[in-house]
Amino acid sequence: MNMNRSRHTLSAEATRMRSFSAFAGYTDEQLERIAGAGHHSTIPSGWPLIHEQTPSDACYIILNGELAVFYGREHVATLTPGDIVGEAVIQPGKLRSATVSAVSSVDLLNIPKDDFTRLLNDVPPLLATVEASASRHTANATTNA
Repeated sequence: MNMNRSRHTLSAEATRMRSFSAFAGYTDEQLERIAGAGHHSTIPSGWPLIHEQTPSDACYIILNGELAVFYGREHVATLTPGDIVGEAVIQPGKLRSATVSAVSSVDLLNIPKDDFTRLLNDVPPLLATVEASASRHTANATTNA
């Protein structure tokens, strides 16, 4: 767990997650655990976050901004604050299935693979949230393909 952050930053990220419908049923303690497991990252507009067919090393929660999802060169979805990106990290050995790039400057909570795996055990509703996010991503890709 990342212990090098102030309570103010941790609380701000947990508070931001609280505003997303995907995390509405979480306790403050659960949101603090998730926020504490990751670190805040910002990627500039146009930069890639994830490259298709690369190993999964982290999972991300979008705090602000938009990400575009591409299968090959085809734009299939736009992800917004509250979405979870990189959920392939929970499937051992699975490669990333899409390229994800910033549409605007994007603030993310970057949660490394091992920490995310621990969170799935420590924060019971997280697995269902990740599975629901993955289902939405698949549905968006199918609808837009």
